[in-house]
Amino acid sequence: MKVGEHRRVQDKPFGISRVVSLMATYERPGMLTATVKSYLTSDPNPPQLIVFDDGSQSDAKQEELKVVRTLGVAVMELEHAGFITTWRRAFNWAARSLSSQVDGLVLLEDDLSFAKGWLDVLKRMHNGVYTLGLRPGAMSCLRVHSVPQNTAVNLDGIEAYQSMMHGFQVNLVPFEVILRWDIFEESEAAARAGQHGIDVHWLGNLSHRLGLTNFVSMQSWVAHEGARASIVTGQGYKSFEHRGYNLVEELCRGNGDLK
Repeated sequence: MKVGEHRRVQDKPFGISRVVSLMATYERPGMLTATVKSYLTSDPNPPQLIVFDDGSQSDAKQEELKVVRTLGVAVMELEHAGFITTWRRAFNWAARSLSSQVDGLVLLEDDLSFAKGWLDVLKRMHNGVYTLGLRPGAMSCLRVHSVPQNTAVNLDGIEAYQSMMHGFQVNLVPFEVILRWDIFEESEAAARAGQHGIDVHWLGNLSHRLGLTNFVSMQSWVAHEGARASIVTGQGYKSFEHRGYNLVEELCRGNGDLK
């Protein structure tokens, strides 16, 4: 699939400016705290962050959730139901609570570190899609493909490639996509019946069913620190096993980082 195959639109371009972040977490005490601190210090005025905990039971995790609250982050403690239901509940909450307040949502997991400017990169990518005459879907600044899935294009100064996407680690999406429950339910049914997670099916359906176009930046402005110990490990899914390809200098640790 090449850039430009989706139906072109004539809508007046608009930007995503009002954003709230949703983050899923489950056990792995310590990971969430580091992620939240990185998130809060990566921007002088970070968007509101809502953490959805999938029924973690360990004492250490319960203590961590208390610490995260002291950092000014809202935490929703849910009954344990798995990755799919956690995101269903997060989307339900956002649809009820945020519909008149935001233009976009950032979907995050709890095992990340953020370079300064990462959110601006996502917003510029979203706006840049309109200059191509396309409708923006999910924008990610964590590159998970060693070889880009398409030729790179310029999205408001950010080099990015069109992608079917993989994973909810970090994605900026237009708010209205979570209101399409038919898309979520179709994706959920496919996830429960197959080998891929809800994230893969849902992001793919943004393109397949809604005609939106997803992009991934050539550089990674967010690093995946939970490699080989993902939130979905043990829930039947294979997780991304690296920190990210072509990390920006701020996130690089040395020779072990991927180019």
